[in-house]
Amino acid sequence: MSNVNLNWEPWPAPPLTAKQVREWEEDYAMRLPATLARALVEQNGGRMRESELVIDPLDDFSTLDEEQWAHVIADGSLKDLERAKLLCIGDAAGCGIVLDYNRGPEPRVLLVHHEVGGELRDEGIGSFEDLLCLLQRGS
Repeated sequence: MSNVNLNWEPWPAPPLTAKQVREWEEDYAMRLPATLARALVEQNGGRMRESELVIDPLDDFSTLDEEQWAHVIADGSLKDLERAKLLCIGDAAGCGIVLDYNRGPEPRVLLVHHEVGGELRDEGIGSFEDLLCLLQRGS
């Protein structure tokens, strides 16, 4: 288990229960990274202290097959990914944070670069915990 935690800034949304998170996971057939699931129980979305990471409330998570993501372009190996298995959970530094479940139950992180027309890229971030470590080192 990871020792990386989200250190939230205050946020008006009430926290979720572990049961609400489990029900969401069952409904969407996706298991959230453990660190993210724990963080949503502590606080349902918000900004990570001393970083540009903003996690949406759980009800605002969306898959890239939804209409609002029609503008997103993917090239190379990302072009053939099943968009229903790409879950946007928030933003950091002008990029959408996307969990990619195409490879299995443990998602890697992809980024949607808003500034270059919504290009989906693999920046080599292996997991959600890796993303948190990168952001914590960068602060």
